[in-house]
Amino acid sequence: MKNINLLPTDLGPSKFLLGVAYFCKKATILMSVVFFIAAIGFTVYFVIVKPKITNLTVSRDSLKESIAGLEETEQKLFLTKERIGKIKSILALYSVASDLPTVNSLVSNSAGVGIGHAAVSEEKTAVDTTFRDSSALSSFLAFLMQIPGYKGIFLNSLSFNPVTGYSTGFELSNK
Repeated sequence: MKNINLLPTDLGPSKFLLGVAYFCKKATILMSVVFFIAAIGFTVYFVIVKPKITNLTVSRDSLKESIAGLEETEQKLFLTKERIGKIKSILALYSVASDLPTVNSLVSNSAGVGIGHAAVSEEKTAVDTTFRDSSALSSFLAFLMQIPGYKGIFLNSLSFNPVTGYSTGFELSNK
């Protein structure tokens, strides 16, 4: 059956108002859909995403604390290594000091030997000597060969002066 309108056409709404009403109805529907989608999005955010963000923030803070602790440990480790290096250098000085009796024994056990200069370090002992004659030089060299604890004995210089005798420079490398 057909819709019959018994009202005169003058009393009905104008075409413009019908278009506006149609547009408002569609806009209302569209706005309702957007509102519901936004409401669902915010609900998902607060129910699912927000706790994850909170957990990540807590995790980040604990990692920062862990890093700070590790930095402190690293600094302590570095200071400990530095102290160990200093202790090793001090112990090396004590081992150098233990070589001083050897230098003293060089002078006391060799007749006709004069020590001009002696330098003792961790790696080597350098000795500048003078001898009155070649027999004192040969007995000194024989004595050097008998001293334990040296890896090598190097003759750096050898000169002869008729007035003073032989002048030598030895370098004894430590273990």
